[in-house]
Amino acid sequence: KRQQKKSKRVTFSTVQIRRYPMILGDNPFCSSGPPVSLGWEYDVMPETDLLRYDRLRKDERRTNIKQLILSAIQRNELMDRLGVSLEDRRLAEREVHKIQRHRAMEGIWKDVTAPFETVFDSARRM
Repeated sequence: KRQQKKSKRVTFSTVQIRRYPMILGDNPFCSSGPPVSLGWEYDVMPETDLLRYDRLRKDERRTNIKQLILSAIQRNELMDRLGVSLEDRRLAEREVHKIQRHRAMEGIWKDVTAPFETVFDSARRM
């Protein structure tokens, strides 16, 4: 007997949006300017029909990852609007640079010690 193929599908009819605040962050991948993060608390927006939401967002949709990246100027302007002091921004930037230096040193140290680890691993197996 021939078995009928059952198609497995998932469909959605509505979408519910959560709006998270942007806050001063600690992202070490920030190369210049204040790092920005999403806060933990959020507002729940009313449930919306998915097709309607897609139509409304069509022109706003970001199709390229570069569209998600904020420049240092944009991040500073955002922090101005949020009322984050220049002192707090500079402190956050210093923390980010400290993390970056620490990670860079870890990478250099790993490169230096890697050959020795290989020798020690081989010796342990003997």
